[in-house]
Amino acid sequence: MMSSRTSDGEPVRLLLRHGLRLAGLLMAAAAAFPVHGQVYDMVDLATLSEGTTLVVRGPNVAGTAVGGGRLVQGGRMRAAREGLLFQPGTSQIVQGLEQSDFTTVFGLNDLGDLVGSANGATAVRAFAVARDGSVAELPPLPGDSASMAFAISNSGQVVGYSSGSGGERAVSWLGGTATVLPAPASTSSRAVSVNARGDVAGFIATPQGRRPVLWHGGAPAQELPLLPGYAAGEATHVNARGDTVGACLHANGGRRATFWPAEGGQPVELATLPGHTLSQALGSNDAGQVVGFSSGHHEMRAVLWSRAAGLQDLNTLVPPSRVMLTRAVGINNAGMIIALGSDRQASDGHTEHVHEHEHELPVRVFLLTRRGG
Repeated sequence: MMSSRTSDGEPVRLLLRHGLRLAGLLMAAAAAFPVHGQVYDMVDLATLSEGTTLVVRGPNVAGTAVGGGRLVQGGRMRAAREGLLFQPGTSQIVQGLEQSDFTTVFGLNDLGDLVGSANGATAVRAFAVARDGSVAELPPLPGDSASMAFAISNSGQVVGYSSGSGGERAVSWLGGTATVLPAPASTSSRAVSVNARGDVAGFIATPQGRRPVLWHGGAPAQELPLLPGYAAGEATHVNARGDTVGACLHANGGRRATFWPAEGGQPVELATLPGHTLSQALGSNDAGQVVGFSSGHHEMRAVLWSRAAGLQDLNTLVPPSRVMLTRAVGINNAGMIIALGSDRQASDGHTEHVHEHEHELPVRVFLLTRRGG
């Protein structure tokens, strides 16, 4: 499908659910990341309006996050939706391309380079911001009109897609030039994550539905197996080892957080919290810790999966507060987590849940750091 201007910042939108069989598949995270009894400190990074589609990604090695939305500062919402950089104590505006709007920063690396997309006069175009602040457009493939960039590795490889009359094609940019990531004919494709060795995760869209895929060093897309009984799926993140996470999608609309080990074999279905029916994995680190959310009964909770402790509700691992953490979007190798949440609403002296569709509530962005390092 041809891409023009877009108001949809999310490259992948997914929900979550059942079963944890990670033993023997995830790395031995217990020694490097003791999870039992672990407590996180919460650093408040920013507050965003839920009134427009918002995006938050990260953290990199320094705990920095990026995204796009309308900042709420001093109780007042900024007039425009902007590209954003979140660090403890400050939220910075990322300008992106000149004469554009609806800027979103989708990715950053450990060196401070950023990538994203913005609406131009006729189409959405990808851009990169170097650590010195210089901005460069990432053009689409020849003959295409639009491009979006979702991730950048420490080596400077950027991935996303190029779009035109022939549909969407996953691409990689090196030195500012787009190269197609090979995919089966008659399919559209997107690349959403890249690791340091050049493994790229994403999906292809077939007549039967989306399929999660990996590209190894520019080789043709390798389709990842689905959970038994599931009809489609998407990969959202690949770590340095090549472990991939995302979700499998059922024909009845259900979604299950899924882990694909680097060494191959069958996909692993990750657990949901008791009573929940949906799940989504959004990020992972090199120790095999996975973050995302679990959802059900009109509520959503940010969660952490690990070999050492199984599934944990992140709300039980932070100091008591009026905030409900609803989604964890990423985790770095130091165990820092970027999580989103909202203030719980009180009625008649009782605290209520934060619901999935509580659009009137501002969204707060937090950096979770393990207490005591």
